Amino acid sequence: MAKTVGFIGLGMMGRGMAKHVLGSGYPVALLLRSKEDEVRCADLLAGGARPLKTAAEVAAAADIVIICVTGSPQVEDVVFADHGLLQGIKPECVVVDCSTSLPDSTRRVAAAIATRGGLFLDAAMTGTPKDADEGKINLLVGGDPAVLASVRPVFETFAKNIYDCGAVGSGHTTKLLHQ
Repeated sequence: MAKTVGFIGLGMMGRGMAKHVLGSGYPVALLLRSKEDEVRCADLLAGGARPLKTAAEVAAAADIVIICVTGSPQVEDVVFADHGLLQGIKPECVVVDCSTSLPDSTRRVAAAIATRGGLFLDAAMTGTPKDADEGKINLLVGGDPAVLASVRPVFETFAKNIYDCGAVGSGHTTKLLHQ
């Protein structure tokens, strides 16, 4: 049975990523907080994506959660807030932070997720919204190689290159050095 993939952050990059995951046959859950979000993602909903209202609901529904928000403050809010990801995460759920986050924050988030039995990868992106829409972004990944191997088939639906950069925080560090 295909793993359910949850998406938190459906802006210029996340929406394109979700489109490719859904189009590849994975069940998809989307965090949609407003009518505007629902309109922007109407095609994904028509394709079978499941709309949810809180990060906790997404974490409870998904085997893999991909966070694609602006940066560390937003990631920390998604994870630690009331009704946040930590409130619903299941053991063995893989949380992937594709945001442009700070490595120290990344390590704090990963540790908190681990206390709930979850797994974590930081997967910083390079590319443009057009690349995301075409399924051709690059991922700079930090985390356990076995966890990366378990989600690689999902990543391959929207990424042309996937680089294993080392331990948790290494993907975000590599992106910061790249920029």
